[in-house]
Amino acid sequence: MNAKGKKISIITSILFFTLFLLIPGETSILYPEDQSQVQEGSVNAGSLIYSSFFGGIGNDHGLCIAQDNQGNIILAGLTYSSDFPTTETAYDQTHNGESDVFISKWSSDRTELIFSTVLGGSDDDNCIGTTGVSYHSLDIAVDSANNIVIYGTTTSDDFPVTPGALNETYNGNQDLFLTKLAENGSTLMFSTYFGGNDFDFNNLGNNRLVLDNEDNIYVTGNTESPDFPLTPNAINNTIQTREAFISKISPDGSSVLYSTFLGGSGKEYSMGVALDSEKNIIVGGTTLSSDFPITATAFDKTYSNANLYITKIAADGSTLIYSTFVGGTEWEQLTGMIVDANDDLYFTGTTASSNFPTTSNSFRENFQGNYDLFVGKLAKNGSILLASSFLGGTNKDLASGITLSVEGDPYIVGYTKSSNFPTTANAHDKEMNGLTDYILAALNPELTELTYSTYLGGSDNDDFGVLGEADGHDAGEVIALTSKTMLMVGSTQSSDFPVTPNALNTTWNGASDVFIAQLNYTYIPSTTTTTTTTTTITTTPTTTTSATSFPASIIICLGLGTIIHLRKKRGR
Repeated sequence: MNAKGKKISIITSILFFTLFLLIPGETSILYPEDQSQVQEGSVNAGSLIYSSFFGGIGNDHGLCIAQDNQGNIILAGLTYSSDFPTTETAYDQTHNGESDVFISKWSSDRTELIFSTVLGGSDDDNCIGTTGVSYHSLDIAVDSANNIVIYGTTTSDDFPVTPGALNETYNGNQDLFLTKLAENGSTLMFSTYFGGNDFDFNNLGNNRLVLDNEDNIYVTGNTESPDFPLTPNAINNTIQTREAFISKISPDGSSVLYSTFLGGSGKEYSMGVALDSEKNIIVGGTTLSSDFPITATAFDKTYSNANLYITKIAADGSTLIYSTFVGGTEWEQLTGMIVDANDDLYFTGTTASSNFPTTSNSFRENFQGNYDLFVGKLAKNGSILLASSFLGGTNKDLASGITLSVEGDPYIVGYTKSSNFPTTANAHDKEMNGLTDYILAALNPELTELTYSTYLGGSDNDDFGVLGEADGHDAGEVIALTSKTMLMVGSTQSSDFPVTPNALNTTWNGASDVFIAQLNYTYIPSTTTTTTTTTTITTTPTTTTSATSFPASIIICLGLGTIIHLRKKRGR
């Protein structure tokens, strides 16, 4: 390296050097030209510090993860297992119907199951779509007293509700439910139905519940019910076909503080909610309405086809601060969003649009084919797309969620059928393992560099349905704990999914299991063989740093991941 900042041309004919800029706290990767797979794959087995199965003999789906203020880990999802593990002091130890919700609290080091309970009625406590497809969707959040709020969908007319609840009676067709479970998992603080007399549902994901710093509860979803509960100050009180809704509910679940429809003449699919620093409400999803309400200064005011919408509503519910389309000429699906320290919004999802808007110098400006992941950053006023990039291979790639690291780097989780999904030299696993694999990727805040990307999975489906074409759509979740440390929950049909000897459960229980894993990775310079290419690098004066590795930890509890920041569920 020339310490005076001169340009150096490096010509390689057989060996290509993948160059890492090793800076404490961050890593940049300079890829060889025209090369997305940085290094021939092998599994770095030493980086998998902890991985465990969890479940019964039936299909079990890990969908949500959160952390309380004592560092304990809460997992939640759906179970079809009559023998799903529960604890003696649990609120409910008996499987009730077709599917039940489960909520389990683990110690911070994952060596102890503090409590585990099921929750449900005699029918399906899961979203069933209008075509009969089962969409595995659930949301959880932890309040300031470590009580656990659970938000989902049920067709059970005997779902447990508490006396004096907001709505004690099942309204018919399909209802939403909102429940608060005590910190010790033994009692319900409150539990209520929520909805109208028609079809109310959440069709995919785990990004539709958030709490503010006063423990008020914000939820979004979809409804076809004309009598859905609204407040007098609603922005829109008229239902057309299928509307998105946004509702704010008191911490004790006794009253609706604000509730409105949002949409146009077509169908809307609400997929996410977040709060900015002023408690303005940001909602996002997919719209089929060309007349969806858009504001004058929006980034994109032109509807194409099944576009994303991102809308910010004033904290008092009185006005739209901004509302914009984002998308191309095919379709888009939002699966995660999170507000950063500047109130700008990171969002992720999946698109079939080759002309989805990307920004110059982003990690990947061009569509790779089939379905691609995308990640974007929208300015806090909704008028500028600050950054946007594709991320994927040539087969089907779907995003499941997003979180931000302590440093503000976006982490993306999803799943893929692409054997050429871009991985980095510091990956846990650089090769596709089975029918579908999870992927976990990190980018810099400007979305110009892929700093980490890895496969994770076994020889069967590690998504249970979305790409495996089976009935059921999982969306796991990840939270950021500390620098370079993530926790993720999800599901696998792979009996050979990697587990470690120190796991709570090393044996696959059958059908589909929940899993939780801790992954520790390091940034290590490496080389790879490729064709002749010339790369020009401009160096700058710097203090020489030895090529030692910089350790980082990831704790992963995978499923189909939806990534959530540790504080995202608390309004950030």
